[in-house]
Amino acid sequence: MIDKTSPVTNHDISKSDTGAAGPPRPGDKYVHVAPPPDIAAIKLDMEPNWDRDFATAGTISFVLRVPSSGDTRVFSFNYGYDYPGAPSDRDAYKKFLGDRRVLDVTLDRQKGAAWYLEGNDAAGQPAFRYLVLYGGKRLVCGGSLYKTREATALGPDLRDKVVSTAKKICETIAL
Repeated sequence: MIDKTSPVTNHDISKSDTGAAGPPRPGDKYVHVAPPPDIAAIKLDMEPNWDRDFATAGTISFVLRVPSSGDTRVFSFNYGYDYPGAPSDRDAYKKFLGDRRVLDVTLDRQKGAAWYLEGNDAAGQPAFRYLVLYGGKRLVCGGSLYKTREATALGPDLRDKVVSTAKKICETIAL
């Protein structure tokens, strides 16, 4: 979900879009959206068959064709700028995310230049978040781990592969 109240930009990541009911079907509005310049400036190493800025600016998504059916589902993740004024101290930042009900952090590790956080979002759903400091700007990317019953019914191996690829893309966020 994009934080529309930020004084710096209208494209700051706030809460994860958990897809609590599972990944939705692509709708008629699943078309490319021209992102504003600040979002377009963000670079991501996209994987084949992944879409950037479809339906909503500041998203990466993958349309999964459900095996043994003609059905499709969209797995979507968010990227953008972190909260203005977010603390730089790790413990203070985790508390900050918890206080804002963005993410109650249960896992915290450094992966190269990216800081990986995992926990539960405001809806209690498992979610992840990457934070990268690039050129003095704090960039974030993440979203649901899609561990709902509906997402698991699509095939946990498929779900895990999609989420793993999203994490790989998120880890490359840069300006």
